[in-house]
This record gives sequence, C-alpha cells and structure tokens, in this order.
Amino acid sequence: MARAPGDVTNVGSPWLLRFKRNPGASVRLFCFHCAGGSASEFRGWPTHLPGRVELVAVQLPGREGRVKEPFIAQMDDLTGGVVEALIPLLDKPYAVFGHSFGALGAFETIRELRRRGQRQPFLFVPAGRQAPQLKEKKPPISSLPKQAFIEELHKDYGNHIGHVLDSPELREVFIPQIHADFALSETFRFRDEPPFDFPIVACGGTEEHELETDELEAWSALTSRSFQSRRFPGDHFFIRESQVLVIEAIKQAIVSVRREAAVRSHVMA
Repeated sequence: MARAPGDVTNVGSPWLLRFKRNPGASVRLFCFHCAGGSASEFRGWPTHLPGRVELVAVQLPGREGRVKEPFIAQMDDLTGGVVEALIPLLDKPYAVFGHSFGALGAFETIRELRRRGQRQPFLFVPAGRQAPQLKEKKPPISSLPKQAFIEELHKDYGNHIGHVLDSPELREVFIPQIHADFALSETFRFRDEPPFDFPIVACGGTEEHELETDELEAWSALTSRSFQSRRFPGDHFFIRESQVLVIEAIKQAIVSVRREAAVRSHVMA
C-alpha cells in the first residue's frame, strides 16, 4: 500500500504513526484501531482536536506500511511492541482510546506499562467492547474454515465491510489481517490485577444491541476513580458514524479530568 500523503510520520517506531505534527501540544492521545483495521482509521481526527492535543495512532504489523511483517499471534507480543514504542513519548501527560479489539489491546498495553513502572495515562476511553473480565457471549470464529469465517463476518459486519467481502482482490488483502486480529482477541485470557488509578469513559453505539448496558458499565470495576458510560448514534462502528461527536466527548473528558487534576494538585500543595 502506498505511503499516505500529508504530514504522516513514524514517531520513532513503525508501531506508531502521527498524522499531524504538533510539537506545542501539552498532552497526547494514543489511539488503537479495531480488528482488521489500521492507524488510518484516525487520519481525520486531528482536524477536530484542539491544538494542545497531539494524536498518535498505533499501527500493528501486517497492514499498510507494515504489510510485509507477520501478524501478531500473542497479546504479550502486541503489548511488548507497543510499550517499547510508547515509552519515549510518555514525557507528556496522555490519554488512551481504543475501539473494539483496540480497546482490549489498549487495556493490556496500559497494564504492561504499569508493570514496568512507567507513567500511566490520566484517562482511558474504551469503545465498542464489553469489559475484558466478562466472558464472551459469541462463540469463537477464528478457527472456522475460511469460507465459514467470511460468512460469519458478513452476518455481523456486512453493512460495513461488504465491499471487502464481495471483492476477491480486497478479501485477499484484508481477510488475513481481520482473521489474525480475531484469533488474537479470542485467545485472550483476563488476568486479575488491581484497578487503574485514573478515570474511564466507556463508549458504545445506540444501535450496538449486542453490547448490553451492564457489559459496557462493567468497565467501572477496572478503575478506582470516576467512571462514565456514553452512547453515540450508530452501531458497532459508531466512531465512524458519529466521529465528530465521539471526538468532542473525548475532548470534554480530557479537559474535565485535567481540570480536576489541577484542582487536586492545588489543594494538596
């Protein structure tokens, strides 16, 4: 795949892409894409972010500029690669966003950063996924034969990836990376660890009926700080259908959490 135009750069590592340089930013927003997706999901987001926020997107192997690299098979390999790339960029306060499979990858990456004694985010925004400590309702599909796997994808996501599933050329490119991400997600096993010490804002789509309210709100058990759940117009891919609304909510959460932190710091001084 051709290199994207514009101000797209690796941020010292192929694991991270920045679509707009923002050296004057006071905070960073790290974003994790969904299964079968890529960092380009967040290409348009910087346009809607304030100047004080720099967006950096995670790019997993096997897609776009990393298409010749093998897919990741173990969650520890994902978190290890992302953590090593992130550490040099933790010099500024940061928030983390992850959609669907990306919410799981983001969650485990934050935990690995904590295990290594690294700076933690001031905010985590998981989207389109039930809390990871819950048992998956759907049976795994990554072990199915290729055609059966494609049929299951068409059943659940045909409205969004029908153009991929109906094109032999696109299937050849995208089905392997979708399958790899599903396999990685379906082999994940939750480990009980202490809750995070920062707020979580969990998001879902109003038409995302397979994501029950209690499944979204179960993220609250993973933080000792404030929790909020939000719903936006759309189904599982509401971050595309309601992109501006989602980004605005993240902006508001960043401002609110940063303001609370400043007040708390002033009181404790």
